[in-house]
Amino acid sequence: MKWLILLLLILPSVTFVGLPSYFTNLGAVVDKETVILPSNITYIITIQNETVKPVVTTPTTTTTSNTTTSSNDPSNDPSSNTSYIHFYLKYCVISENNGFIQIKVKNNITNISTNPIAVQLYKTFKNATYNLSALEIPLNITEYPFLSKNLIFDNTYEIIDGNLTLTLSGFTRAVANLINLKNVSLYVFNDTTLSTKNTTFSGNVGLMKFGLLAEFDGTLNSEQIQIILYNYSNSTYNITLPKVKLAEDYNISYVYAALLNVSPYYNLINTGYTQIIVPYLYSNGITVAVIEHVRAVAEGSVLVPNLNGYYMSIQIGNYTQLLTPVIPDAGNATITYEGVKMSLLNETNITTPLGTLPVYTYLYKSSNSSNSTEYMFFTPSGMLIEQEAISGKYVVSELQLVSHVYYNSSQTVNALTTLPNTLPYEAVNPTLSLELAILVPAVIIFIVLLFYKKK
Repeated sequence: MKWLILLLLILPSVTFVGLPSYFTNLGAVVDKETVILPSNITYIITIQNETVKPVVTTPTTTTTSNTTTSSNDPSNDPSSNTSYIHFYLKYCVISENNGFIQIKVKNNITNISTNPIAVQLYKTFKNATYNLSALEIPLNITEYPFLSKNLIFDNTYEIIDGNLTLTLSGFTRAVANLINLKNVSLYVFNDTTLSTKNTTFSGNVGLMKFGLLAEFDGTLNSEQIQIILYNYSNSTYNITLPKVKLAEDYNISYVYAALLNVSPYYNLINTGYTQIIVPYLYSNGITVAVIEHVRAVAEGSVLVPNLNGYYMSIQIGNYTQLLTPVIPDAGNATITYEGVKMSLLNETNITTPLGTLPVYTYLYKSSNSSNSTEYMFFTPSGMLIEQEAISGKYVVSELQLVSHVYYNSSQTVNALTTLPNTLPYEAVNPTLSLELAILVPAVIIFIVLLFYKKK
């Protein structure tokens, strides 16, 4: 399992442009979700021919009933503009089943060995077929360049989907003229990085309001490229999936205290809080977990960044692979949580900051030489109450549910903390908070071996 690694720093107050849309009405969950995907999309990839002085040309356009195209489509003749090399990139939705789509990608990229940028393109973009979850596509340019509108925020954040990480910051709104699409309203992120196992895109990204990539201007593995939307079909796939109704509300805030055993006295201390919200769980098992870190010491803004420097981390995937506060299969003989199979040990009652609760106890025992054991406690309705990691005879770390209160980025705190029944500070209006003259050294606490990948 993955460790919840918290970096707790004494930081100045931070204010964000806005909040994710589903935070504005927690508890209100619609029964289904629909996403509209264009069935055919074409882009022009442009790289500079470094041996020729640039000359800019402007294509003319014509409009048909389904698509808008350029009369001098540069993709038809990569050598038509001798200062640049142009390739086309096409995406076609072939089929859909239970929220999963099959995408066929085609291009005319050739391996121009004398041009290092073309070599990078040839290695990155393949004529291939991919299977994706239609409802949560994290702007994977090599497979399907789309970001669900549920994941577009005027904020600074990261999205993690398996081996793919997307980071977005520098949000603005803009109106742009593309190759043949005029006055297009875009959401623009001026500092974006998309990283997969072997590929990194970095630069400016412009998204159409329904989530389709309109333009990318930046680098591919340090080589400069530009990707511009050329056309997309009006024919679409309208994909709708019901959302699973859980016994516990999953569109509310779950705040966990992260406790760490500090040697040599083996006392559990509170190192911070983790706020998790799961807006929805689809019927095909795909879910989203929004994770934010809440400070444990005063004073400053309530939220603090993670180790990557982002205040909000969004994880996408099957619920069995993620850190999620609610699961639909509590009580089963075995469950899979964060990719790890755990066995039901017993049914018991435990005392928590929220009171004494009946729980199912699940056990994972490491097969390596570390002699480590992990216990997880879920209520019969599927809510994660506590997670406990033991090494030898000592509890080395705990994750403990302490509150359902939602804390946002505009709040500040003004009291030093300990672990109580609710969050241990009062949230105050930032404009009224006093500047305390307290010299507190920066606290950097890494919580290790709580949520780690067990092979």
